[in-house]
Amino acid sequence: MKKNQASLIFTILILVATTLMKPAETTSYHKISILTDRDSYLPNDEITIELVNTGSGSIEVKRAQIRVVGLDGSLLRVFSMENPTGRLFGVGQTILRVTWDQTDLWNRKVREPYYVITAETDRGLRDIKTVTIGAKPKPLEVKPPQISGRILFVELQEVVPHNVATPLTVTILNTTNQENGYTLTLQTPPGLRFEPQQQEISLEPNRLKKVVFTLIAQKKDFAGEIMVLLKKDETLIDYVERRVRVEPGLELLLPTLRVDRSVNLEPGTRTTIVVTTRITNIGKVPATRITATTQLPEDLRLVEGSNTWRGALQPGESVTHSYKVVPTRLGTQTIPPLTITYQDAQQHTLQQTIPEETIEISVETGKPTPKPSEQIEKPSERGKWIPAHIPSLGIRSKLEWIRTMVGNKTPLIVGGLLLLFLLIVVAYRVSRHVPAPPPTPTPTPPREERLRIFERIKKDLETGAGEAAPAVEAKPQPPPEPAPTPEPAESVTRVEEEEAEPVEELEPRPLEEEEAEFTVEEIEKMLEEFREEEKDLDVSGEERGEEEDYELIREQIKELRRSMEKEEDRGEKG
Repeated sequence: MKKNQASLIFTILILVATTLMKPAETTSYHKISILTDRDSYLPNDEITIELVNTGSGSIEVKRAQIRVVGLDGSLLRVFSMENPTGRLFGVGQTILRVTWDQTDLWNRKVREPYYVITAETDRGLRDIKTVTIGAKPKPLEVKPPQISGRILFVELQEVVPHNVATPLTVTILNTTNQENGYTLTLQTPPGLRFEPQQQEISLEPNRLKKVVFTLIAQKKDFAGEIMVLLKKDETLIDYVERRVRVEPGLELLLPTLRVDRSVNLEPGTRTTIVVTTRITNIGKVPATRITATTQLPEDLRLVEGSNTWRGALQPGESVTHSYKVVPTRLGTQTIPPLTITYQDAQQHTLQQTIPEETIEISVETGKPTPKPSEQIEKPSERGKWIPAHIPSLGIRSKLEWIRTMVGNKTPLIVGGLLLLFLLIVVAYRVSRHVPAPPPTPTPTPPREERLRIFERIKKDLETGAGEAAPAVEAKPQPPPEPAPTPEPAESVTRVEEEEAEPVEELEPRPLEEEEAEFTVEEIEKMLEEFREEEKDLDVSGEERGEEEDYELIREQIKELRRSMEKEEDRGEKG
């Protein structure tokens, strides 16, 4: 028993020791490297470039590319390797080996002191290397060139039929963080034609886009290379070559779409435009990933439906798609082109473009706008011809018409109106706190003033005639007999009642005060002047009644004068 236990323990110790003595396995990694036969070359030397698997394990490569770039970022030469099925490369095995004679894509000699060589595979493995030209080049720290765009894929059949439209699709990528504009150009040998030959593309940051060309092989039994060039600001930044061969009897089975588009006004409306598109697959194979879209401008507002349709169509199948837009300005409305992209069974991308269409809209009638000779027009401040009157529209249409007439000055006008409104509110609030000026007293008419004077004089004479008489000698005199006071006429009372303002009750006072300065002769003179003025006026019956009152006052004054003369005679006799 003890022998068996000892044997088991010995066996376990041997296994543990064997495990500890076994070397640890290293984790495999993938890496590629650019190798050259030397680092410095003369201007006319050939440069041998190799792309080698320097990782710890085998890698599968379908596409590999070596680029030679100048210091300014311009692409000088591209070397590629493609294997659609993929090829396995072991550790230390060369993936791609090329020889460069220091010429560009057009076989022109290049003269630069440094060249930057970059390499990349479809698995995302990359490497970069710098070589110098010249015996004693200046020291320079070379940084990787800024790649602003790339050609990712070029889709084209290797064998194309003769004189049949064949699609070529190029996928490009903006590799920067800003929007860039690119020029994509196709260069072909004689016998091949592309429509179009060149296209301008604008791409947002880190976005890709597919661009479709149409290849037409005009020459039978042709075989050659197609060059796809990507430029930015006239600088070549990427380049791809594709070999193509023309076979006369080959039948290319592609989906064919027939597109019919109509643009009309919606019945019963004046401004709503209905855009209807009918797409039919008249080919022999299905069309997949169909995208039909129209980029609407700012002066066309989408009110119903969508301006983009996506789907698939079998041979002979059709679909109808419509949407509604409302213009934000008067006059001719332009519906932009309709762009349709789709794919066949081999995922080749095709593209069709339906030209733009125009429609004349009369906002008043909803019918085509009459000829210029049939309507009265006047030039606007913006240099365009507009109807001479504002059409009868709804509230929304009127707002759109005003916005169209104002144009880009809308924010300025709205701001001015708001400022004017604020000024009016401030002025109103300030005016509420300003005290109103005291009312101006209405001046007493001269005629009423004279009546008051006469009445006061009459009362003073009736109550204080004796006091008003000047004394001849400084001795006491008997009090004079009061003069008989005549009864006031009824007309005088009526005059007092008709006065606009009540006359204050005046206390009897002697003639030594303000009114005592008037003598009887002066009063009579004033009365005569007043009478002369009254003769020139066309007085009413009511005013003629006032004349009788004046006559009565005059008689009273004469009576008072006679009584005063009697008092004077008595004083002289005394």
